[in-house]
Amino acid sequence: MQKDSFFKTIVGRCCTCTGICCCYSSCRNYSRQVTTETGEKTPLPDGQGRVAPFFGSIQSFFMTHDKDTVMPIKVLAFAGSPRRHGNSETLMDWVLGGMADPEVMIEKIALTDANINPCKGCNACEKLNKCVQRDGMDIYHDRIIDADVILLSSPIYCMGIASQAKALIDRAQVFRSRKYVLKLPVVPTDRKGKRLGVFLASAGQNWDHVFDAAIPSVKCFYHVIDIRDADISYLMINNVDEKGAIDLNPTARADAEKLGKTVLAEIRKRLAA
Repeated sequence: MQKDSFFKTIVGRCCTCTGICCCYSSCRNYSRQVTTETGEKTPLPDGQGRVAPFFGSIQSFFMTHDKDTVMPIKVLAFAGSPRRHGNSETLMDWVLGGMADPEVMIEKIALTDANINPCKGCNACEKLNKCVQRDGMDIYHDRIIDADVILLSSPIYCMGIASQAKALIDRAQVFRSRKYVLKLPVVPTDRKGKRLGVFLASAGQNWDHVFDAAIPSVKCFYHVIDIRDADISYLMINNVDEKGAIDLNPTARADAEKLGKTVLAEIRKRLAA
C-alpha cells in the first residue's frame, strides 16, 4: 500500500503542542492554520478563527461557509490510553488524518482527561433513562448519539482493554437500558445503518490471540449505541510495546490512513442513500 498522507483541512493546533490540539476549550494559545498538500502551514484569514465549541478539536472548512449547503460528517474519536500520544493514539491520529476533508468535523477526546467515572451498577438508568452520575459523560452522551463515525482506541493491558476505555464502555449501560429495558430508540430510525465504528488497538505481546479478550467489549459498546457488528472496522497492531514503537511498524501508518479513507467513503455513501 502506498503512503498517502494527503491532509487538506483546517486544523486546530496549539502552539505549545506538537499534535492535533485536544484542548481547545482551555488553551489560550489556540490558533487556526491550513496544512496543504506540500506541508505548508497557512494562517486562516482574519475573522475565520472562531469555532463552535462542539467538535472543537478539528474544524472543517465548511464551518466558514453557508451551513445549509453542506451537511457535515461528524467523527467522534475516543483515545483510550492513559499514556498520551502512545502507540494506540498515534494509530488513531493516522486514521483521522486519512479522514481529513472539508466536509468532516472531528472531535478527538483523550479519555484519561475526560472525567468519566466507572459505572456504579445501580441500574437507576433502567428507570430514569439517564445516569445518576454527573461527570464528563454528561458531555459525551449526546455526542455519541450525534456522531456518524465513532472511533475508539486502546492499548491492551493484561490481555484486556485499558481501564479508561472500559469505563466509557461500561457507562454505555444507559444506552443498553434505553434500548432493551425502556424500549426507547437510541438513534432515530432513519439513522440506523448509517453509523460506523472503528476500533484501534496496540499490544506489546506478539501473540496472535492478544486482542481476543478486548473485542467482545468493543462489540458490546457499539451494539448498544446502534452500530452493528458488520459496521465496525478493526486495525490492531501487536509487538509494539515502547512508546513510539508503532512508528517502526512497516505497514501500520499506511494501513491506518487507508482505513480512514475507506471509512470516510463508506459513510458518505450511506448518508447519501
